[in-house]
Amino acid sequence: MLAFNVLRWGFITLFLFSIFFFHFFLLPEKFSNQAFLSSLALTLPLVVYLLIRKAPNGNEHKSLGFYTNASSLMIFILFFLVIVALSMTSSAEMQITRNVTREEGLLIKLINLHLILIFFACIYKFSNNTRESSKGTLLLLLCFGLSLYVSILEGRRTAILIPIILWALFSISTSKKKGINFFQILFFSILFIFFFMLVTYIRNSNVEGIELLFTAIVSRFLNPGHMILEVFSQINFNFDPQTISNSFSRLGYTLGLNDYQGSTNLFGRYYGFLSNNNFSVGINPGMIVESYLSFGYFYFFFCILIFEVSFLLMSLYKKLLFQSDIFVAILILHGLQMEIPYVVGLIFKLALAGLACLLLSYIIPSKIDRSIKTQ
Repeated sequence: MLAFNVLRWGFITLFLFSIFFFHFFLLPEKFSNQAFLSSLALTLPLVVYLLIRKAPNGNEHKSLGFYTNASSLMIFILFFLVIVALSMTSSAEMQITRNVTREEGLLIKLINLHLILIFFACIYKFSNNTRESSKGTLLLLLCFGLSLYVSILEGRRTAILIPIILWALFSISTSKKKGINFFQILFFSILFIFFFMLVTYIRNSNVEGIELLFTAIVSRFLNPGHMILEVFSQINFNFDPQTISNSFSRLGYTLGLNDYQGSTNLFGRYYGFLSNNNFSVGINPGMIVESYLSFGYFYFFFCILIFEVSFLLMSLYKKLLFQSDIFVAILILHGLQMEIPYVVGLIFKLALAGLACLLLSYIIPSKIDRSIKTQ
C-alpha cells in the first residue's frame, strides 16, 4: 500500500501540482490561461485513473520476503565493490556529464551500486526492527555516508535524494508509534532540503539565496509541469520524440548490444530551451509530454500500460525482499520525470532481475525440502 501511494501521490505532485505552482507562483505572467487549462486537461485523465485505481491487497508488515536474510551479505559485497571502484577512479571521472557513454565504464557502474547498497542497509536495519531487535543503525549510517560522499563527488542530486527518501519511508512505515511522528518527518525534511541544496550549490556555485532555491526547484521537482505548460503555450506538437524506436535502442543499450542517444537534446533545442549550438545538454520532457507528442490522445493508454507493468513489478519485489516495492516505486517515479526509453530500460532490468530471483526462490526451497524428506 505504501509503495503504491508513493507512486500515485508522487506522480500527482510532480505532474499536476507543478502546473499550478508554475502558472500561479513561479511564472504567473508567462503562460496564458488557455495553456494552463489545456495542460490540466491533458494531465487530469491520468490523475483520475491513479485515484480510482485500487491498491494491491496485503499487509506490508507480514512478509519479510525470501531474500531478506541475505541482506547483510549483500551489504558486505556491495560496500566492498563500491570502495574498490572508488579507489580506482579519479574525481574528474566521477563528475556527472550529459553524455550517456559515461555510464559505460565498469567502474562507474560499480560505484552507482551505492544506491542499491543503501537499500539493503535499510532492509537489514528495519526488517530487524520488526523482529523486536535493534540492529543495523551504525551500518546504515556508514552506508549512507558512503552514498552521500559519492553523490557529492558526482554532483548528482537524485543520487542523494533517493537514499534519504528510502531511509525516511522505511523508518516511518516501520515505526511502532501510533499516529504521525512529526519529529521523523521534520528530521528527514531538513535532511532532504539541506543535501538537495548542497548538491545544487556544488553544481551551480555562481547562484545564491533565493535564486539558488528557484533554480533547484525548477530544474528538478517542477520540470514536468513546466514542460507541459511550455508545449501548450507554444502550441507546437510537431516534434517527434521517436519513443518506440528509442525504447528499443535503450533496451539494446541495456543489454550491451548497441549505443544509445536519446532525444532530450533535440527536444530542448526544438522548443527553445537550449541554444541551437548546444549539442550536449538535455531537457527531460517527462512522461506526459513525450507520450502525447508521440501518440496523441492515445498517450493515455500507453501511460496506463507503464503504470500497470510498474504495479506488477512492485508486487513481485514485495515477495522477494522486505519492502523492496518501495524502492521500485521510487526508481520508476524518478524515471517518469525523464524520458520514456529510460523508464522502459529500467522496467526491463527490474523485470529480469526480479524474475531471476523469483525462479531461484522456488528452486532453493525445493532442494531443501527434498533433502529433509530423504533423512
